[in-house]
Amino acid sequence: AKFLNGFIGAWFDPAKAKEAAIAQIDAGADILFGERIGTADAAKERGIKAIGSLIDYTPRYPGTVFANAIWNYGPTIEAIVADVNAVGRDYTEYSFMKYGGNELIYVQDEVPADAIPAMEKRQAAIAAGTYDVPIDNSEPA
Repeated sequence: AKFLNGFIGAWFDPAKAKEAAIAQIDAGADILFGERIGTADAAKERGIKAIGSLIDYTPRYPGTVFANAIWNYGPTIEAIVADVNAVGRDYTEYSFMKYGGNELIYVQDEVPADAIPAMEKRQAAIAAGTYDVPIDNSEPA
């Protein structure tokens, strides 16, 4: 697998996300993942597959989005409420799979059956804390 990375310089700009996604498709990408809807719009337009982010995109993009990285806000909100008087606490970790803050959902008929057990095994290991996902928080060039 070859990984292409892009950064549009904004938290929410579907038009820029779509433009960046089309550039990645033109550079050879055959599966897209990006936060917000612009990336899936480009995938749908160009007839390739995409992975949704934060919420379930499959109803909006049937046949295009085959999996979703879900962001469950519950653990983060619970931690914030429990520490309402804390000052300067970083709640980022509660958005991680290890804390129940996200999960992977997928359309079973659109994911190769032989890939599912390994995918589910890795997700379980992350959730159990036995596999640590390396995170690079530096901004891409």
